[in-house]
Amino acid sequence: MKTGALIECDAFIPMYTFNARKKECEGYIYGGCGGSKNLFPSRQECEQGCKHLLDREKRSEASCEQPPETGRCLAAFSRFAYDPEKGDCVEFLYGGCGGNENNFRTRGECLKKCNVAQFKYLNLNDVPTNDKIVVEAN
Repeated sequence: MKTGALIECDAFIPMYTFNARKKECEGYIYGGCGGSKNLFPSRQECEQGCKHLLDREKRSEASCEQPPETGRCLAAFSRFAYDPEKGDCVEFLYGGCGGNENNFRTRGECLKKCNVAQFKYLNLNDVPTNDKIVVEAN
């Protein structure tokens, strides 16, 4: 780009963008310049394009909120389950069959899966460039 060149971003294009904090697609007025992959011409296309994010998040949250289950078999495998009250992964004995999805071989695997469900990360590359970013701390 030449020094002193101006980029006109005065368009008024109705688009939709996925709001990670609200977990929904919402209307957005796009100025016509810059932007990201998080711009969709319709709510339906936005929801379809971001469905995998919503589905993955719902599965993670649901599995991490389940209580640890030993299962119906009688083995004694050391496993880890996320405890929402403690906000941490705790060790428990798994019988080897049955149980639920809140069952991880290592504490690291448990933390990786369940912290994603507890602390939402915002990918700044997916935010329209002419939008304000608000970060809220819990």
